[in-house]
Amino acid sequence: MAWINPFLLGRPGYEYTFDVNPEAMQIDEQPLQVLQRNLTGDMKKSVLRSSVPIIRLNSSYLTLDDRNRFASLVMVTDTFLSFQCRDDWRVVDEYNIPISTTQVVVQKNSATRLSQVLVGLGFSGIITVESVLRVPGAQAGVGFGSGGFGGGGWAGPDYFGTGTYNDATRTITLQNALPNATDPVYVTYRYKGWLVNIEKFSHSVKGGWIDRFNYDFQLSAA
Repeated sequence: MAWINPFLLGRPGYEYTFDVNPEAMQIDEQPLQVLQRNLTGDMKKSVLRSSVPIIRLNSSYLTLDDRNRFASLVMVTDTFLSFQCRDDWRVVDEYNIPISTTQVVVQKNSATRLSQVLVGLGFSGIITVESVLRVPGAQAGVGFGSGGFGGGGWAGPDYFGTGTYNDATRTITLQNALPNATDPVYVTYRYKGWLVNIEKFSHSVKGGWIDRFNYDFQLSAA
């Protein structure tokens, strides 16, 4: 599992492939949040979205065909786009309160939105749930396992097992029921990319009479 080569960008389920060295990509992960201070000076935080990545692609080599495809994608107005670049991006130990002893809902983000759109159009989703574990302290004597943080490093049983994930509702159905629905759990899952909006596509001629371009491409999570 590694980089998807070539990368995918386009209408969900109908992406174009394009070749770019991963070194040409920069990803800024940031939450969408509002910070304010109350009358006593304490800072309060309201998180509107836990992660809103901004992806930048820039390089000194772009063919005319790729230039034309990218420019055409800028003109897409009826949908956000699918950008997929790795098959092992991971959300590690997302904190959740179960909605029942057999169901957990993951947070809404641009990765789960892309998976929802793809499945709604009849294509395969991009979310692969790996584990659902109770938070240490929810069960006596449970601490860190040998793996440390992330991807099953917590001691204790994995309640997901061969459970299922519903892309439309972001709901995980567990194979093994939790002891109760009040103790929090940690969810770990893999994803391949994000639902994105093209913010800019800047390019300049580099090759003179030869069709070659420099380019600076910026995508923001939808």
